[in-house]
Amino acid sequence: MRRHFAFFFAVLLIAASSFAAERRDLLVSTLWLAKHLNDPAVTIIDVTDSDNFGEGHIPGAKFIALRDLVTTRDGIPNELPDAAKLQEVFADAGLSDRGRIVIYGREIVPAARAFMTLEYLGRRGDCALLDGGYAKWVEEKHPVEAGMKLTTLGSFRAHPDPAVLVKLDAMKGLAQAAQAGAPKAAIVDARPVEFFTAAEAGEDITRAGHIPGAVNVPSSKNLTADTVPLLRPEDELRAVYRDAGVKDDAPVVTYCRTGMEASVDYFTLRYLGHDVQLYDGSYFEWSKAPDTPTVGK
Repeated sequence: MRRHFAFFFAVLLIAASSFAAERRDLLVSTLWLAKHLNDPAVTIIDVTDSDNFGEGHIPGAKFIALRDLVTTRDGIPNELPDAAKLQEVFADAGLSDRGRIVIYGREIVPAARAFMTLEYLGRRGDCALLDGGYAKWVEEKHPVEAGMKLTTLGSFRAHPDPAVLVKLDAMKGLAQAAQAGAPKAAIVDARPVEFFTAAEAGEDITRAGHIPGAVNVPSSKNLTADTVPLLRPEDELRAVYRDAGVKDDAPVVTYCRTGMEASVDYFTLRYLGHDVQLYDGSYFEWSKAPDTPTVGK
């Protein structure tokens, strides 16, 4: 019996350490990246616009235009393009099928959106955000390079994972379950509080408020108050979500206005070990649907 218990405990320790390693690998420091600039197994991508990239970027970084990661579908802005289109975007930028991918931007939202997109395309476990992004890299006086370079077509192939996303019908079911007092997942609204409470509707929003059962964790709460967009320490992040009512082991669905800010909460909750999905249509779609309830003042 003792042998069985010891074996079971050892398995738990191995599983816990493996999980912790995967979670830690979702965020890398500028110092780590500086040591791996010439590592052929590491691909760096800069999610920005061509002017910013041309002005300066981390040496060797691949350029990804944020506009290429979103599209308008059925009148809903900032939706994920088709997987074939996204495969073309990443392959054209020179990404391969293997190795680690470190993502950064001038702000965290574009980087987090790229992180979620790559997980949707089948690269779960391969991707990390650069903590502090380009601002911290420059602040610490690490090397930069300027200009645009021709890229060689990469071998990137998309293997879409539909479980990363939640569609409208599924979202209706989650809201109904929450209203019935039997939630199947925590629902996190990443918008600023004035939109969550319906004090303001937001641009092109038909009905102000939020999805029933949702709690509000604005994406900005995940970051420190510094001008450099550093992620808060893990214990602070856990407290932010606990205070909002998200249990440590709860599966979570994130949304915002059009799925952009929700990508930051998606990343943070993945970092904290949650099973996370993103409602890409978000409140823009929800508020325009004819049969969806809303909560507000």
